[in-house]
Amino acid sequence: VDQEKCLSCTWDQVLVWEFKGLRAEQLNSMKVTLGVYDANSITRNVLIGLYQMDLSYVYYNENHEVHRQWLALSDITDKHEGIQGYLRASVVCLGPNDEQKIHSDEPDEEEDSMLCVLMPPQIDQKGKLLKVRVYDVNDLPEMDKV
Repeated sequence: VDQEKCLSCTWDQVLVWEFKGLRAEQLNSMKVTLGVYDANSITRNVLIGLYQMDLSYVYYNENHEVHRQWLALSDITDKHEGIQGYLRASVVCLGPNDEQKIHSDEPDEEEDSMLCVLMPPQIDQKGKLLKVRVYDVNDLPEMDKV
């Protein structure tokens, strides 16, 4: 679905794939790939970035899902370094006799936070430390005025 001239698109669709007779070892080798493409008029379908996760990761998560999770998109062509954008998505993987959890439409504050972004493994994450000292000084004598 194309959304022209939009920087913050919403694509609220549900896609369902049914795999009958899938064995556990096959599930462990499958991946879910979510990609975002630019649909401009000059060069169509230019990859902005994508995120790839193992289907087994989704299945063995709580409720067999990744729900309203921010994903960092990366460029797999190595033309651009670092994060190319963010995508919020939900992915559910149900097996036989599993039931999908129904969520309310009301997002909570934690869901709106981007503190827990899933990062692709090719993005180098480096920890930084910011050291700050705060002093509280009271009743200092007035010094020479300039």
